[in-house]
Amino acid sequence: MIFISKAKSRVQGKKVRGFSLVRCEQCDSEVEMRNDHWKKAKSCKNCVNKTHGDSNTRLFKIWQGMISRVRYKPKTYADINMSMDDEWKANFLSFKKWATDNGYKDNLTIERMENHIGYHPCNCIWATSSEQQNNKREIQSNNTSGYKGVSKQGNKWRAGKTINKKSICFGLYNTKEEAIESYKENTK
Repeated sequence: MIFISKAKSRVQGKKVRGFSLVRCEQCDSEVEMRNDHWKKAKSCKNCVNKTHGDSNTRLFKIWQGMISRVRYKPKTYADINMSMDDEWKANFLSFKKWATDNGYKDNLTIERMENHIGYHPCNCIWATSSEQQNNKREIQSNNTSGYKGVSKQGNKWRAGKTINKKSICFGLYNTKEEAIESYKENTK
């Protein structure tokens, strides 16, 4: 980006931002950009979007989310060796090709078949939100019993499951073993 001249400052949100008129070295167009942006930019927004034209798509946001989870590892992923295919990480178009070749639709989410493997072509599939909810890890980190679907509730043991965001209680039991059996019976 090549500086041409200062432009008028504008209010963005609650802050006054300085703008400059700059020339994009890739497309040779003149564009107005915030002062704190053009100094770091390699090209204008038009050139960036021409690269693949998918910056505002849902699939691009899924790709960015995967990179973010691998890089910053939220608490829920703390015990997982979260990784991502090198080609996917470096190139959105590589991920997009895999996604479209493997059944991507706007109503689906990316799911790892084995949590410990990470985001790799051999380990990922497209699933609906409810399918993904049913395939959660066996035991959540806040589980008090050590068994999926069984938790301590007061002085009783509760067996239950969440389906389509609705909690279903199979019953309250005096022993953990009774609750485990109830869970197994109700989820066959």
